Amino acid sequence: MLRGLRLIALTLVLLVTAGCVRAEGDLTLDGDSDTASGSIAFAVAYDPEEESEESRAEAADLVLRIVDTSLPGLREHAEVTSAPLEQSGWLGTTLTLDEVPISDLVVAGGEPLITRDGEEFVVAGTINALDAEGIPAAPAVEEDSEDDVPPRRAGATDSLVRLTVTFPGPVDEVGEVTGEHSSVLVEGNTVTWQAPYDEPLTLEAEGAAFTPLFSADVWRLVWWGLGILAVLAVAGLVTVLVRGRRD
Repeated sequence: MLRGLRLIALTLVLLVTAGCVRAEGDLTLDGDSDTASGSIAFAVAYDPEEESEESRAEAADLVLRIVDTSLPGLREHAEVTSAPLEQSGWLGTTLTLDEVPISDLVVAGGEPLITRDGEEFVVAGTINALDAEGIPAAPAVEEDSEDDVPPRRAGATDSLVRLTVTFPGPVDEVGEVTGEHSSVLVEGNTVTWQAPYDEPLTLEAEGAAFTPLFSADVWRLVWWGLGILAVLAVAGLVTVLVRGRRD
């Protein structure tokens, strides 16, 4: 079990009337300063053919509400800059983080998403977009097929919730995701979680807060070398003993 794991109700509010939202974050952790740098983008889908100043204003306002509810105070942080994000059929904002203390990267309720535990960083939280207040929810489009299995929400198949965290050193532990459409991928020192917005996504990982002095390959060579030296030393000792007996 992950040491010091605290499951946080991370209310990453990603429900809009259209039901199609994307939230993508890429964070790199620094063990010397206990900070996070990178970017987090939020976007909602809208129909350009029905675009008007009022609809754009409503979409922009909704994105800001999503950001402020998900990561309170982050937009106003001194080390965070924001820029408009507009792609075909998508409208949103991108937050760029420049060495933001992990203690300031908090979610609804003021709980930190990333903490420091000795020589490790701990990521612990649950992205539950269906547990949102103050944001309109997309309607269900499928009936329950089985008991306790919630219906899919409108726009869920086109939505995306992704968080990528890069640790300074090796990833020690990663928890499993439970959602049918969720995934977790470990590549080197990087962990990526991904899910549609209508499925709770559990974030559980621990990684080294410092870059190892030597890589695993170097240590492997060192141990091989020590093993060879030990064998040679034993062989030399046996040779000396045998010659001593002959003399």
